[in-house]
This record gives sequence, structure tokens and C-alpha cells, in this order.
Amino acid sequence: MSQSDLPDAIEPRIRLVVSQPDDGLTNDMMKVAAGDREALRRVYAATMPRLRAIALHFLRDHHDADDVIHDVFLTVWQKAGQYQPGMAQPLAWLAVVTRNRCIDRLRRKARQGTETPVDDHLHAVAVDGHHDAFASSDMLLRCLGELNTTQRAAIETAFFEGLTYEDIAARHGAPLSTIKSRVRRGLEKLRICLEP
Repeated sequence: MSQSDLPDAIEPRIRLVVSQPDDGLTNDMMKVAAGDREALRRVYAATMPRLRAIALHFLRDHHDADDVIHDVFLTVWQKAGQYQPGMAQPLAWLAVVTRNRCIDRLRRKARQGTETPVDDHLHAVAVDGHHDAFASSDMLLRCLGELNTTQRAAIETAFFEGLTYEDIAARHGAPLSTIKSRVRRGLEKLRICLEP
């Protein structure tokens, strides 16, 4: 499936993450893993605006977005060695890290409020050994294509927009328990599909 075959709702999101040129970022990520601060500055300069846009999309708050970006680059400094060039482009890996930090922040806020955050399994599928698969557009699209329409829509809404179950149910006009079941069953299918 080419990017031109993507559904309109998902196409811009995937293109944002995976279609950016490398511009030497892979080499700089390897240097960051070796402790090169100047390489970290270059990675920051090249990616921060895009990553901040992702954070703003999820969080809708400039201060929260800035805090997340700070956390992301601390993670990059500490864990750049976990980046595997053959598995994903640097920007895709960084976008997944950013997305995960945003969801973590939204969950913390939800625990302080009354809304139910989306099932932790969504985060687990992206983090527990599968984040590189999620960053690969071909693998992601193939696996999403194996889901039924309702499962795919619920998971895309949760994954790309970081909404709570309540928000997803309201958007899709379905009962809360139905949305939870769709997400849970769809995530199980994705986990199986993404396993090596």
C-alpha cells in the first residue's frame, strides 16, 4: 500500500512521521548514543519543531508541550542507544517517544480528573518491543488493514489523537463498553500482527 492509498484521516499523520528526510539524523543519533552533545544539539534543532507540533496536537497546551519536549530530549540523551537505524527513521522514533510522553501526561491528568484514559494496552503495544513496527508505515498500514473498520477507527482515534474512552465513544456514537471492547480486540490483533 502506498501513501497515496491511505485513508484521508490517517494519511497526514503518518506522512508527518515517516516521510521526512533523514538529513544526517541517523548519524547524529549514533553520535548522541556515544555521548556527543553537539550531535544532540543538531538533533534538537532539526526535530524539535515537528515534535512540538505533535505534542501540541495531543496536549493542546503550550506549557505541557514544552515540558514533554524537555522530557523527550532527556530520554534521547539517556537512551539514544536504543534507537535502531534499520528499524525506523530517527524522526519516526522520536515521534513515537513524543507521542508516548504525551499519552503518559494525559493519563496523569485523567487520574487527577474523572475521565478514563484509553486502555494501557495501547501504550504497551507501542512500547513493549513494537514501537519500531509502529514507526514503520508499511507494517503499520498492513496491520491496521487487517482490522475491521470499527476497530481500526477506534484505535486510530486513540493512537493518533490520544483521546479517552469517553471521548472516543462520544465521537463514534457508540456505548463506552463497546468502544473498550473494540479497542481491546483490535489491539490484540495488532499485537499478533506486529510480532516478529
